[in-house]
This record gives sequence, C-alpha cells and structure tokens, in this order.
Amino acid sequence: MRKLLFLAIVIAGVACEPRQGKIANETPLTGSDQDIHEVMITEVVPAPSYTYIRANENGAEIWMAVTSPDIETGKKYYYSKPLEMTNFKSKELDRTFESILFINKLVADPSELAVKKVTPNADGTKPKTAPSRQEGLSIEPEEGVVTIEELFANKAAYVGKTVKVKGLVTKFNAGIMERNWVHIQDGTGSDTNFDLTITTEAMVSTGQMVVFEGVLSLDKDFGYGYKYDVLIEKATLQATKPDMKVN
Repeated sequence: MRKLLFLAIVIAGVACEPRQGKIANETPLTGSDQDIHEVMITEVVPAPSYTYIRANENGAEIWMAVTSPDIETGKKYYYSKPLEMTNFKSKELDRTFESILFINKLVADPSELAVKKVTPNADGTKPKTAPSRQEGLSIEPEEGVVTIEELFANKAAYVGKTVKVKGLVTKFNAGIMERNWVHIQDGTGSDTNFDLTITTEAMVSTGQMVVFEGVLSLDKDFGYGYKYDVLIEKATLQATKPDMKVN
C-alpha cells in the first residue's frame, strides 16, 4: 500500500530530485502565490544549443541556460520552475558552471508564466491535460528518422526496436520516477496521435529541436491515468538542431 501511495504522489507531479539535477529553491515574487522569479540580465553568451545568461536575482549572481536567443542585457526578465544543475560542464563553452539553472521560458512579461489552477481528481491526483497541437509545424524528412505518424500507424512493426525520431520539444518534465519526460511533435500524425512521449536522462528545453534514439514500447500503464499507447524509452539525445528548417 505504501508503495502504491508513493507512486501516486510521484506521478501526480510532486517535485523530486532528478538524477542529473534538482529543482532550485523557489523564491516567488512578493505577493505572488506562484513560482515566478525576477532577474536583471548582465551578460548574454550565445551558443549553438543554448543561450547562457548571467543575471542578478535579489543581489545574487546566477547563471541560466535557455533556448531563446532574443535576450537583452540591462533588461528585466522573469522565469519559473528552474532546474538546477551543479558542476555542469558545457562542451560548447568549454566551461564548468558550479551552478546553472535550465529555464524553459524567460519572458519580459510575468503574466506569461501564470499557471491556471486546476481541480484535482477525486483521488487527489492532478488531471491529465491533453497536449496542444503546434499548428504550422513541418519538419524536413531525414534519412533514418521515423515520423510520429509512421510510429502510430505501424506501431506493431516497431515495438521493441530502436528507432530515431526528431521534432520540436513541446513539454519537458525532469526527475519524475528517476527519468526525464519529453514530449515532441514533428507536424505529422492524426488529430489524436500527433504528440510523442520520450523518457530519457538527457536535459532539453521546451522549444528546442531535437533528435532522439530509443526503444519503442506499447501500452505502458503507470497507473492513475498515466497510460501511453506509444512510448520511446531510455532514449539518448543524438543531436539538437538549432539550424533545422521548420516550414
């Protein structure tokens, strides 16, 4: 019974410590009941996969990594739900950061980070929300890469096999059940099967173009409504694609 209760809590989205990092200490804005932080940007260092940013938050210097390249020094920005990595080695900059925060969204308007309150299910878990389709997304085909449409249409032929997929990261959750969860879309698929879930140890960010390789599993049921008809497990990040053409 205790094991089932623990699994329910974890799947419901309660923060736990990831294998590669941890959720940073939360210090919301004064008067806010949400995790929204204000920073002043002091340095911006562009790189192929991430933009590295030095900022001042409440008098303390911090480093952040985001996928958005349009960040300006001397301006205030806001972020929420950071994932802290310690002793992180950036191969792009050939530098090790004692502490760096990976941010999904760094915005000039804090209202963009507002989270709508949801009514929990009868058992106390959070209701699972359906993903939104990225309209107008069209990614050029690549040899050896299987589209989301093909995976869902012929899933029985791929089950248990290693497949390579690429797409736009639409959602990222770190450290749930000792793995990171990535949702990608590539512009293909039906009205209901257009979003692919991947489990991995890799760190990515929402809005990033990625290539993953992993094993396809079918009908994975983790309980409490978390069931996946198609799931790519134990995936390795093959590449990020900042130069990928999206039509």
